[in-house]
Amino acid sequence: MVQVQYSNTSVLFPFGYGLTYTSFEYSGLHVSTSRGGSGWQQGWHGRPYRSWQAQAGGASSEASASPADADVVFSVCFTVCNRGHATGVEVPQIYIGPSWGADQSYPGVQFAATALVGFDNVEIAGGQCTKSAVGIPRKQLSFYEIESKSWVLAKGDREVWIGKSADDIVLSGTVAI
Repeated sequence: MVQVQYSNTSVLFPFGYGLTYTSFEYSGLHVSTSRGGSGWQQGWHGRPYRSWQAQAGGASSEASASPADADVVFSVCFTVCNRGHATGVEVPQIYIGPSWGADQSYPGVQFAATALVGFDNVEIAGGQCTKSAVGIPRKQLSFYEIESKSWVLAKGDREVWIGKSADDIVLSGTVAI
């Protein structure tokens, strides 16, 4: 039998931690509940969305899910700027909290206080900025209900956080599901 002990100790290297020769700045968080690509078909720069999409300013991007995917419940978009001189790669991470009042709405269901639901992988030339757009699929926001043997979308208002790592949250907002 495995015993789990909680020490409330910070980790030395949190999820997403990495070293780089440049620095990045995030801004302009926008959360959209547009579903299934509504308003997203052309991407940020008038080009169709695809993995490793070439973007203005010599940037490239590969998101965990496209905002144009049919199963996307909501999307986040924000700007990432490389404030240094060297080209660098940044991996913005999207986290979400449980629905407000989830303990009353979904009694007996345990939700993580913070859950990773998406990410982007952007390569940006020094001094350049790029827009990041990530779709959050339905299954990332759902829990499995044993009685009905199906996935249930956890509805309600939820906190959304954008982080450089699990311990370095730089943008926050909310979304109504």
